[in-house]
Amino acid sequence: SQQLPSITRGEDRWQPKQCRKEWQTVATELGVPDRLVDLQVGHSIGDVKSRYIVTPDLRSTVQQVADEIMRRVEGAVT
Repeated sequence: SQQLPSITRGEDRWQPKQCRKEWQTVATELGVPDRLVDLQVGHSIGDVKSRYIVTPDLRSTVQQVADEIMRRVEGAVT
């Protein structure tokens, strides 16, 4: 069994299982609408088809959240 590494930054430790929670938190802090946050982390909304549609709104907010997370972990070490 392979163990995934933890990320440390000063006193903070982050484990990969916390990814979805961190993503939701950052997205919410950035003002991403709840519907788009739910879609970003794979929560189903509406019918099955709606889970597979990637809209321009979703693409741009995914990039926005990813950029913010990378800004926050700059200098982190594994």
